[in-house]
Amino acid sequence: MPEKSARKLERLAQELRAQHGRKSSEQTDNRFLPLTYAAERLSISKSWLYKHHRELPFIIRIGGRMKVSRKKLNEWMKQKGGSMP
Repeated sequence: MPEKSARKLERLAQELRAQHGRKSSEQTDNRFLPLTYAAERLSISKSWLYKHHRELPFIIRIGGRMKVSRKKLNEWMKQKGGSMP
């Protein structure tokens, strides 16, 4: 019985190591970053982002904080084609 459990644990550990080693670009692209990241990318102030956060699909509330979805910001910038707010 203990051998069976040890083998299961080892298999799980191998699977986790394999998954951790190959993150997809989608996983790494969809990070949540501080508002300063979007402010710098868009060349606008953080206060402007705070005022207009309800209109911007890339700003997400996590708990009491606002974060920027890197993936959604990139999609939004491509859609806008360079025309900033």
